[in-house]
Amino acid sequence: PHSSRGLRSQCTVGQAQGGGDAIAGEAQTGTLRYLLARPVGRTHLLLAKLVTVVAFVLSFGTSKTAVILLMLLIWIIAGMFMETGPNIVVLGPLLYPLAQKIGMDPIHFCVFMITTLGLGFITPPFGLNLFVMAGLTRTPIPAIARQALPFVRAMLIVSAVIGFVPQISLFALGR
Repeated sequence: PHSSRGLRSQCTVGQAQGGGDAIAGEAQTGTLRYLLARPVGRTHLLLAKLVTVVAFVLSFGTSKTAVILLMLLIWIIAGMFMETGPNIVVLGPLLYPLAQKIGMDPIHFCVFMITTLGLGFITPPFGLNLFVMAGLTRTPIPAIARQALPFVRAMLIVSAVIGFVPQISLFALGR
């Protein structure tokens, strides 16, 4: 059996079912289990810090620009450390009241959140997809991170535009 940072991967199953590809895949799964389990266990710490940051920003007022930039920053950072599903469950209810305060449409809020969390997945140095690519290609993470930077820049621009131009999210609904 192969072990990755204390989390046991079931490589013996892959060997019994026929091959090296299964073993490599299971080794990858073990690495991903570690990367995903580590931050989920610390969600309560992240939330406490996040509530403090949100309260601090709101103490200066609820400028639409400040709230959108705050959401953008929070979602990028959270997207680097946790999968989209847990982030939606944790951050959606926390940040949606802010969106309501600035008059953000619920659909616009959701499109903005999902797009920006996706950006966090590829943002160096901790974006989860960087680790996936490193494992699949056997390329060091810094090399992958350098190659990801143009995509990060492009997605940052797209996320910011979506955040500040609600019509992009709402045109199909006729809102």
